[in-house]
Amino acid sequence: MKVAICDDSLVLANQVDTLLHNYDMKRFDVDVFTNPLRLLASLADNYYDFFILDIEMPEMSGVVLAGQIRDFGNANPIIFVTSYKEYMEDVFALHTFDYLIKPLTQEKMNQSLKRLTNYLGLQSRRFTFTFNRTSHSLDLTEIRYFEKNRHTVLIHTRDQIYETSMTTADVLAKLDHRFVQVHQSFIVNVNAVKHLKNQSLILNDEIIIPISRKYQRQAKIAIMAALREMMS
Repeated sequence: MKVAICDDSLVLANQVDTLLHNYDMKRFDVDVFTNPLRLLASLADNYYDFFILDIEMPEMSGVVLAGQIRDFGNANPIIFVTSYKEYMEDVFALHTFDYLIKPLTQEKMNQSLKRLTNYLGLQSRRFTFTFNRTSHSLDLTEIRYFEKNRHTVLIHTRDQIYETSMTTADVLAKLDHRFVQVHQSFIVNVNAVKHLKNQSLILNDEIIIPISRKYQRQAKIAIMAALREMMS
């Protein structure tokens, strides 16, 4: 797994790096940043499976940095590290995975990493489908939303749109709690949601997905429940 650590203190950043490698030396490929702007610049060329961010940094707070990571389109887990509990409400609005209070210990990090690796293991499920006699398989994390288009389904990822002949029921049967039907024509990955409004969802790339009246109540409940489950 590729990990980005950002802390303005190189000593503390290296401490986090050490805790990661003590947990599993071979599992993590770590990039350490002491400047949030350099981490943001690296996103153009690097894909990180998760982030560990200090909150109190002079150039840019970890909360602002996390928001910009989300704006970039990366919805992967974020673990915040801080000396204070006062930021909890702010950071959980950013789909935070965990919130660790300093001083860090190996036990604290191990517990968080165990939950994280279990969560990422669940994410490795794949969506298989066939179209024009060709079989395809996508990691569920790649899929942002499904769109029903008459007799076919369009599968939207960040880089490509696939098409298959399936019923909505067949699509839902292949998915997990991260996916919520919000409209007769749309099923959305909650990890791709940036804002939830009364009659629409705004995704991380500013795509607007309508929420129909029929699905409005259950969609909101399901999205909030899915987000809580991912954080638990």
